[in-house]
Amino acid sequence: MQQVDRALGSFETLEEWADYIAFLSRLQKNLLLGTTPKSVKWIPRSSQVANRLALCLSSQLPNGVHQKTLSIYQQIFNSLTIETLDCDVSIWLAGLLPVLSYCSIQVKPLVLDIYRNHILKDVSRDRLRAIIKPLILSLLPGMDDENSEVFNDVIGLVDEFKRKLLDDSLFWYSFFLCIISNPERRLGALYWCNRRLPLFNSIQTSPDGDKMYTEEARACLTPESGLLVRALTAALDVSTKYTTVSDIIIIRGYFDLLLSRLSLDSLVINKMILKSDKKKLMTACCEVTLKKDMSLNRRIWSWLLGPDSKKNYFETYGLDLLVEGILDQLEASSSLSKSEDYLKICYALIIDKWEINQAIAPKLVLPILEFCYQQREKDTIVLLARTFMEGVELKLVWKILLDTVLNGQLEFGEFILRTFDCNDQDCGRTFAPLIFYVFLVHDPIINGSWVALLKLFLQAIPRDAFITVELTTDVFDDDDAGADLIPQIHKYFEDSASNLDDSEINMPISIEKAIYLSTQAFQKLIGNQIVAGNSNLELFSFYSEFLYIAPPGKAKAASLISIMLESPVTSVTTMSEAEKRSNLLLAFSLCKILNHYSKHMEVLQLEKLLRIILTNLWTALTSHSAINFQVEAVKAIFDLELTFAADKIEAGILNMLRNSLKYQRVRAFTALWKHSTALAEGESILVRPLQLLLDSLYDVEDQEYLTVVDFVSNVIKNGSVSRLIKLITNPLLDFEFLQPTVTCVSEFDDLGQFRYYLKTILNVMNCNKRQIKEALSNELVVMDSTNKMKLFNDNNWSNSTYKSFIYSVLEKYLQLTLSEQVVTNDELIGDYLNCTTVALELYQSLIIGSEKDFHARFHTLMKACSYYIHLDISYGYEVELIETKYLECIFHFLTLAEELNINLNLLHVEDEQKDPLLVQFIIQGIENTRSGVLMERWVSLLTRSLYLFNESVFSVIFPLNDALIKKIESYFNKIIKFESFDALTDADMSINMLLSGVNDLLSISHSYLISSNMKDGNSGIGGAGVGIRGNSNSQNDSFFGNVIQGVFLIESPAIRTSEQNKLFSILLSFHDAIKMCFKIWSWSDSKPVATENGQKSVVDLAHRLKFRARKLLELLMDLERQEVIECLILVDLNMKTNIKLLSVLDGGRSQLSLPCIFDSIISRCHPQTLDAPRMSSMNVPISAKDVSNFLLQYIESIDSDTISQIWNFAVQFFKDVLSYTNMYRAILPEMLKIIMAISLKLSDSNHPEVKKNKKELADIFLKVFNVIANSKSFRNSDTVNGGGGEFASEESEVDNVSQEEVIAALSQVVGHADTILEDLDKVNTFISSTIQHIIIPKNNNKKSQELTENALKLLQLIGKYHPNKAWKSVIVSSFSDHDFFNQSSNKIWQSILSIWVDNEKLKLSELKFTITSNAATNLFNWNESSEDVNKIYNLKRMTYLILIKPKDYFLSSLNGIFDMVEAVLSEECSSLYRREIINFLRAITLRFSEMHLLSRWTVICQQLLNIFQSILGKSPKELIGISTDELALILSGCKLLDQLLVSQFDEFNLLEWLFVSCTGGNPSITNITSDTPKIAFIDRLAAETDFAFLKDQVITIDQPLDPIKPLLAGCKRITSITSLRAFFQSLSLIHYERTYGLFEVDFIAYGDDILCDIEA
Repeated sequence: MQQVDRALGSFETLEEWADYIAFLSRLQKNLLLGTTPKSVKWIPRSSQVANRLALCLSSQLPNGVHQKTLSIYQQIFNSLTIETLDCDVSIWLAGLLPVLSYCSIQVKPLVLDIYRNHILKDVSRDRLRAIIKPLILSLLPGMDDENSEVFNDVIGLVDEFKRKLLDDSLFWYSFFLCIISNPERRLGALYWCNRRLPLFNSIQTSPDGDKMYTEEARACLTPESGLLVRALTAALDVSTKYTTVSDIIIIRGYFDLLLSRLSLDSLVINKMILKSDKKKLMTACCEVTLKKDMSLNRRIWSWLLGPDSKKNYFETYGLDLLVEGILDQLEASSSLSKSEDYLKICYALIIDKWEINQAIAPKLVLPILEFCYQQREKDTIVLLARTFMEGVELKLVWKILLDTVLNGQLEFGEFILRTFDCNDQDCGRTFAPLIFYVFLVHDPIINGSWVALLKLFLQAIPRDAFITVELTTDVFDDDDAGADLIPQIHKYFEDSASNLDDSEINMPISIEKAIYLSTQAFQKLIGNQIVAGNSNLELFSFYSEFLYIAPPGKAKAASLISIMLESPVTSVTTMSEAEKRSNLLLAFSLCKILNHYSKHMEVLQLEKLLRIILTNLWTALTSHSAINFQVEAVKAIFDLELTFAADKIEAGILNMLRNSLKYQRVRAFTALWKHSTALAEGESILVRPLQLLLDSLYDVEDQEYLTVVDFVSNVIKNGSVSRLIKLITNPLLDFEFLQPTVTCVSEFDDLGQFRYYLKTILNVMNCNKRQIKEALSNELVVMDSTNKMKLFNDNNWSNSTYKSFIYSVLEKYLQLTLSEQVVTNDELIGDYLNCTTVALELYQSLIIGSEKDFHARFHTLMKACSYYIHLDISYGYEVELIETKYLECIFHFLTLAEELNINLNLLHVEDEQKDPLLVQFIIQGIENTRSGVLMERWVSLLTRSLYLFNESVFSVIFPLNDALIKKIESYFNKIIKFESFDALTDADMSINMLLSGVNDLLSISHSYLISSNMKDGNSGIGGAGVGIRGNSNSQNDSFFGNVIQGVFLIESPAIRTSEQNKLFSILLSFHDAIKMCFKIWSWSDSKPVATENGQKSVVDLAHRLKFRARKLLELLMDLERQEVIECLILVDLNMKTNIKLLSVLDGGRSQLSLPCIFDSIISRCHPQTLDAPRMSSMNVPISAKDVSNFLLQYIESIDSDTISQIWNFAVQFFKDVLSYTNMYRAILPEMLKIIMAISLKLSDSNHPEVKKNKKELADIFLKVFNVIANSKSFRNSDTVNGGGGEFASEESEVDNVSQEEVIAALSQVVGHADTILEDLDKVNTFISSTIQHIIIPKNNNKKSQELTENALKLLQLIGKYHPNKAWKSVIVSSFSDHDFFNQSSNKIWQSILSIWVDNEKLKLSELKFTITSNAATNLFNWNESSEDVNKIYNLKRMTYLILIKPKDYFLSSLNGIFDMVEAVLSEECSSLYRREIINFLRAITLRFSEMHLLSRWTVICQQLLNIFQSILGKSPKELIGISTDELALILSGCKLLDQLLVSQFDEFNLLEWLFVSCTGGNPSITNITSDTPKIAFIDRLAAETDFAFLKDQVITIDQPLDPIKPLLAGCKRITSITSLRAFFQSLSLIHYERTYGLFEVDFIAYGDDILCDIEA
């Protein structure tokens, strides 16, 4: 025994391979085997000897060592008695099994000789049953090459084993399992099957007449018939570990096996196995097409199609299950690549063989289209589906399209037509006309999807198909149109889809007839829509396009024309809004198709239709809603000129104006005027309607007068005054007496008409004298006719401006004499007098204001008007007209009072009233006003009153401003909800007027404040853009600066000065206006979408509101920029809109606003450093941090060149921050981000001083960071390597800034440190200080796991961008902490350590030296006393690093690591240490490829054997005494075994029989009796160990599912061996089921389980 031990111990000193032979000889000598065969009953240290001999058969050793080792095996087997060898065969066989797969040709005969002379001869049949699977696996590599010298010997040896076994079922059962679980050995298995697998295609007949297979075939199907099919399915797997060429050779061989042994029509496939197994086999066959190898594809087609003599072979035996299998896999695909693969398979099935295409395509087309529709967002799926559809008969697609039509799946049908090319010439002529007809007549549901699909169907029909049909003649009977052809058409589509030859199928109707019926059906559908009032504009637009292709004949058009003429006409008084809207849409629809049918209509019919269209369109023009198809209606009216003469349209418009209510006329004409500006012919039909409108100006008492005046004013504001002047002055040139040869007025001159034109001009001038006069003086006369030019030239008139032109006409008229006939005729002279009076009124005006009781009359008038203000609103428009008249008079009073300096005592406050009478009057008027005209009068009254209030305006600015803003918001809230206004309300105009009122109120009040300041002798008032803040560069404190300073010093409003109260009033009013404007602007900028109103009209309204809000904000910016900016920050703290708005207000000049933002921050942190004019009022409740965040976002939004323009401001600001850091403590983290943003902008700038500026900015950045890093909140007593430097020189108090804020800021900055600092030393210093002062806890005793998530992310970013020495030191320190493994599953830490390993690739190699007891040094410095603890944690670290990196990442260190592990295992070590070694082996086998572990399986398996041998045969008392550490070791061993079983490494498969039964743990399935000896350790543990002695809870083992997960996942410890009872009892069976099920393995779950187990 001692000699054997010494011989075994000598192997520990091996240095070269020659030593192996010497040591083996010594071992052989010391075994004392003797020369007598079969006489030795016991070998000392048999397990250790077998283990050492197995190591000497390693693939890395030369042939000589192998031969010497095999000679010892032979000597041992010769010496052992038959009973001893049979009993201990599991000990000796394990080392021999792998040899045949890698040994040389000289060694193979020796191995075969041992198998033949000892294993085959001496091992009993019962023992052989238990080891037959590993024996087969070990011999399969000997059959890889048919030309090998040992090939026939191996074949014969397998036959001998099979004969001795006397159980063909068990042999084939084990053989098929070998094929399933060992891809690398399938080539040898193929050659064996080619020679020994029986035929399953032929059937014997029994003496009783029953059909039966041969005995060998029945053995293959017993006990599990599906195992044969599963083996073949696995052999066809395209994901083997071979090269592509080897894959193809093997798969080709197994396909040949299928063709020769197991055809698709065999009884085995169709009767004896489950349908699921057959489905798997067929699916696996089809997956081979992904190899794109024609030799494989030919075999697939041959197997699927069978012999040529059998018809419908594929359809009978394989079609349904193949389709079901493919579709199941397609729907169950868990990844995009899987779905793509199965679409490629479908394409391969239909592209090569038309026989398969014709059978399978009809069953695949619809499911693939539906799958593609569900995955339509994935481009690759759609592309592959298109490729598939290219190989499919399009008639199948058209059949599906017909079904979608009949089933109402419109979106699905539209997707098919838009995604796939369904339009070939034949289908377009055959199927498209039929389905177009069906779609029109089968329960049409008119909506957007329906019309879109109809368009697509029409596009599929060739245009020349319509030419063949004479639609203008009666070629078909009308009776045919009523026949129900849908069933016949559906049958035709079905027959076409199921037949190859369409020529044998008769169409239900001809193509010409189908197109004719479709045209009639379409026209009938349009008629039904008109009758029902359900006008779909998209449908009518499409029908208009359709009529270009198929114009209607006169006879067939008559029916639709009659329906059009019977269209409903809108009645303003009797119809509801819904009916009006319906008629409006009907008018739009009629306009779409009118031009196509007009040529078939008579004159009276056309005029009637014109009246219908205009009447219905008129509701849009007169609508009281701000958005109601006005733009669309005007365009439709002017488009009528394509069908009707201009004078007809003009007459129609005149008629509509005359019949409209008076207050609706201006609204209607305003819409016509405004939306026809861009139309070239827009003036030809507006002359007379304009004159009709302007007639209302003759009488100021006319109800329409004010609205027309307002129309003229809007025309002036909108810039179309030239157009207006042209239209009202051109008629003057038509009179004869203006000719140069005429000198007198005769009785034939129409003076009344001339007076009319002059009066019209005068009335227009009276609307707005100043602006009209200005326009007349500036606008040039448009010479648009030769007669006009001739008249000017003949009279020598100036043709420069309209003013000179009117003067010329008047002078010409006034110079005319009167003829005798005129003088003597009272009527004519009266006409002349009236005409002259009008002409003279153009030059004069009257002024009155000398009345004595002027003051009393004013107050009486105001009170009388107040009665109408509070009158019931139901009285309507007349009441507001009365108000308007009053207001005109009141306004006139105020004007005269101002001009004549009359005191009206406007601010008199009556008893029990808080506001002056006039202010209350104005507020009540604004609140109760509805019409835009009246609103304009109230605003005008307000503006005029402001000038009369003078500096007293500050006492009333609050209520006035509040009234205006509330009224605006009331209108705006309705607009954004798309609510309708009442008939009187013109929200658009009212908002415009109210915004103008706010503008006037704030600007005038602000000017009074400046005037007040100047009167007090203060000169610090700045110009535009500075506002009341004064000149920012002024060194002298202004009066207003003192006011601002007082705001900071005085908190109580009761002791403010008058000037401070004025300022306070102005600023609060500014704030309210800014908030209101921001709300309007942000809504308009969000591109609101109309739901029921015309989108163009919505956009038009939004643009106008946005423009007006912007104009007001621009004014406020000019007055008080800083207040506006602060208020914008407040209203949008999320900074989604306010930055964009500020950029718009700046006009791209950010240098105007940035200084104000800096001042706002300083005002909130340290206002003493600011001049008083630059201080913020502090009335906006925002913090310095809010402003800083806004500043950061604003800087990021501006262009790079602007930075140079604000550089001085920015630098001075940062210097102030550094000078008074204690005052700016709350925003120091934001300062880092702001500096970063400026630095990034500078990097993109071309300014010549960029380099200098960046250097200065880098210094500022370091100083700001220095303040944060050295603050008491974060400062550490110790430093980390690389820290210190300039950062250790200064300290400040930054106690109010949280650590998380600083870390968040640094996380944004770290990635740009190179850009900011531009110096490697500075960057390293910055990073080191960040680690030292921010990341590292306050004391070194703080554990690494206490770092916050944000701190870890910062550490991760530093490693990503700047992995310097300090960072590495922190990582090493944290990783060396034992408590680190409390958070080993933290993904952030995994990423950090992964980055660390990338930068320190030798760390794993260094760690390996620390796991042995003789390690002299240690990379990690611990204070632990136990060496085992240190080695355990180092093993954990190695395991952790291997798991977090990709596969084979540490390949260069693998051999060294394993050598160290083997050295450790050769020594005595604790159970806890061995447990960590097992976990380490779990990581190794998970993260390294099989080929790199070939020489290590002996060690791995030996460790597993040692674990399970330690508990085998123990008594219950001994099992109870197992320590906790030993239990942990056993649990880890179970997990390693579970992982190795599912990994299916080829070498381990040779040894798995040592652990689990080859029969799957169910002896009955292979006729094994209870007396059969058990070799597998797990089965022996389950059978021989008494687990019932304890009542501990047993760990539940779930049945295997796809994908496979760890059986003991989440179990970190057990209290007794009883907990593993279910694992031991079910492992063999579960392993068989997982192998049989061909499940995928979730290796990620196995990795996560290891990480969970190494946690402390």
